[in-house]
Amino acid sequence: MRLPSLIALALSFTIVTASVAAPAGTPPRPPVQPAAPGACTPMPRPRSGPLPFPVGEALTFDVDVMGAKAGRMSFEVLPTLGAGASAEIPIRVRAESNTFFNKVRKIRGEVFSYLRARDLRSSRFHEDAAEGSLTRVADVGFNSDRTVDVRWKSNNGREGASRHAVAADAVDYAGAIYLFRAIPLTVGQTFCFDVYAIKRIWRLEGKVESKEHVSVPAGEFEAYHLSGLATSVTGNLKREVHVWISDDARRLPVAALGVIDLGPVRAQLVEIERPDLRSGAPRRPMEW
Repeated sequence: MRLPSLIALALSFTIVTASVAAPAGTPPRPPVQPAAPGACTPMPRPRSGPLPFPVGEALTFDVDVMGAKAGRMSFEVLPTLGAGASAEIPIRVRAESNTFFNKVRKIRGEVFSYLRARDLRSSRFHEDAAEGSLTRVADVGFNSDRTVDVRWKSNNGREGASRHAVAADAVDYAGAIYLFRAIPLTVGQTFCFDVYAIKRIWRLEGKVESKEHVSVPAGEFEAYHLSGLATSVTGNLKREVHVWISDDARRLPVAALGVIDLGPVRAQLVEIERPDLRSGAPRRPMEW
């Protein structure tokens, strides 16, 4: 498992090594197919009105690997930075493995995704993760000239820097979740954009498959099932991604499925905390 992959994979908008079964009762689907050449069009702008994720919203997920609980992950919307055209919405994501999973692989991490308030595209991204004794920090900048700068450094003496050209909308893997929460969604709708994950830029193409009933610890939801195919810039890596987003005013990411080297991974929403609502089990502090 690459250093940040538990965090990224649980979000479902990073790279997974195989597709996995959808929730029980969902009919089989054909493999996700890439969009036709030249078919990548700009992503829709956010819907008018208030965003579905207010400042102070905190979502907590349980993450399991091969059916065993492996850790916990949280998303939090922080107060807006700046004003006007330069305003940014910071999203903080924290993840850590539990005592049981630590015997296999101890993982913890924190990422900050800064989204442009005007259109929810990524502005910058910071990632700080640890796996066992290995730590790595990465900083990513999304530039107005359709380039993405990546700088990273680990405590084993390795470091690197690269600049990537992108030909479509570009977001980081955490910010992608919030963009999808805000844009209009309809069954059959296709999407195509570039996404940063694990020191690489990937082209992610897919569609809104259907509306499905999803049961998770935080409740029962009617949700959009989004599936996509991520392709590395070299074209030699292709992976499927899946996420379910509730079909209501809150547009919650309620579940994600994927596979890592240790086996199937599932993330399920267990708690929702918002200024207008609280649900789920009492929130446990994450240890750092």
